[in-house]
Amino acid sequence: MSEALLTTLQLALFTGALGAMAWQLQHARRRARQTVPVRRTRTRIR
Repeated sequence: MSEALLTTLQLALFTGALGAMAWQLQHARRRARQTVPVRRTRTRIR
C-alpha cells in the first residue's frame, strides 16, 4: 500500500510541475512577443 501511495504522489507532483512549467513558458512567450523583441531578451538572459 505504501509503495502504491508513494508512486501516485510522485506522479501527481511530476505532472503538476510539468503543467506549471508549460503555463509559465506560454505566458513568458506571450509577454515577450507583446513587449520586447526576441533579440533583446536573448542578450539580457546571456
